[in-house]
Amino acid sequence: MHPPNPHPLTWDVTATNLHEMSSDLGGAAGEPIERKDLLDYFHAACSRRQGRRMTLIGVEQELLPVHPETGEACSFQDGGERAFLGLMGNYGYTPPEGVVNPTTLYRGAASVDLEPGAQMEVSGTPYRTLAEVDAELREVLIDFADSAADAGFCYLSHGSHPITAAADVVIVPKRRYGILIDYFKKYGLPRYRDMMTQTGSVQASFDYEDEADAGRKMRLGTLAAPFATALFANSPFEKGRPGGALCHRGIYWRESIAGRSGPVRQAVEGEWSFDRYVDFLIQAPTIFVRADDGGVSYAGNRPFVELLDQGFEGRRLTKADWELQLSGLWPVARMKKVIEVRSCDGPPPQHNMSVPAFWMGLLYHRPAVDAATELLMPFWPRFDDVQLTAIQHGVKGDLGNNVAMGDILKELLAASRAGLQARNLGEERYLDVLDEIVATGRTWAEQAIEIMDREGIAGLIKWARVAGSR
Repeated sequence: MHPPNPHPLTWDVTATNLHEMSSDLGGAAGEPIERKDLLDYFHAACSRRQGRRMTLIGVEQELLPVHPETGEACSFQDGGERAFLGLMGNYGYTPPEGVVNPTTLYRGAASVDLEPGAQMEVSGTPYRTLAEVDAELREVLIDFADSAADAGFCYLSHGSHPITAAADVVIVPKRRYGILIDYFKKYGLPRYRDMMTQTGSVQASFDYEDEADAGRKMRLGTLAAPFATALFANSPFEKGRPGGALCHRGIYWRESIAGRSGPVRQAVEGEWSFDRYVDFLIQAPTIFVRADDGGVSYAGNRPFVELLDQGFEGRRLTKADWELQLSGLWPVARMKKVIEVRSCDGPPPQHNMSVPAFWMGLLYHRPAVDAATELLMPFWPRFDDVQLTAIQHGVKGDLGNNVAMGDILKELLAASRAGLQARNLGEERYLDVLDEIVATGRTWAEQAIEIMDREGIAGLIKWARVAGSR
């Protein structure tokens, strides 16, 4: 049992620990906003960075609940709720003040959320070093594993459910998810339920110093997304068998929410500015607004700019509505008060830190940013084709013109390693396993297929299972 952390150096947790498919809390009521406030939101994130000697990194990891013998998904009703609430009763995690039926818990500055298919997501404390992030994440995952064992199941660090079809996964009874299901039924694509219930990933978040720095990070996070998808591919199964792609998680996102995922073109094309990014955000249809009871309500799919001008049900929009709008778009790179990169499957548990290490080396070292951006810009006109190649073939993908996916990844990893070495903290060790993947051409997805062929589902669970203390 681990007590909550004291008070490490963190971002403003109330403003930046926004869980894109998680909290039912609509945010604090506030003063009405106008367009200037939307721009100030991002400028304020820059001012937080001023005077701090080192940048921070935050990590989110989603885990898949399965029965330890069959690999079938474990539902919220069939143990998921018991394990979640067990974190409160046995491990000192606390719910938001005044919430009776929580789906979010806190451990110091870290938080835990129940995702739509009873996946468990931890949003870690932002720290200065990968070693600090790693230490906290290990502690939290041990708690997860022990609480799950008490409830009769286990968690996998993997890109998608290996056995159970999405139609057989029970949605967590949560207002936000009910709204999303109804929304996607009307406006989504066929695989929206797979996206909501089947997937697990590791995501990382980074500071930006000013408007130009935010643009550089958003551009590289967008350009590198297909290549990261290839490198971290680890979701090869559908209904217990290889499904013809190495990254089914990538397929689910492509075929679920048109216009709300994929690349933000304003990050790559034309002159970057907060103003252009805000234009993109306010033209997008709105899913959520703050409800009168402090939760979330359906916004009617009207463009945010229309609600900003006309109000919603007799009231002006507030900062809480703006943050809900930011949380209702899921591009491969997303800017809120941090830059989020979101294109990686969940690795085997012993390698979960390879995701933030890869991105940290690229995004927190200006020479690496510039070199990687120059390397990847020629592929931008074919972004969709490159992404599909990554999803299907991983690091063995053929990019045409005698260029292999693995060749580009070697250069990206070299740039990332140089960025980490410049920090002089030994963090480049987290990249060693990625160098091996590129050298051998065997992604974790292909290794998982081999394990399933050789040892069946028991072998896969052993390989991907998050280990507890007992």
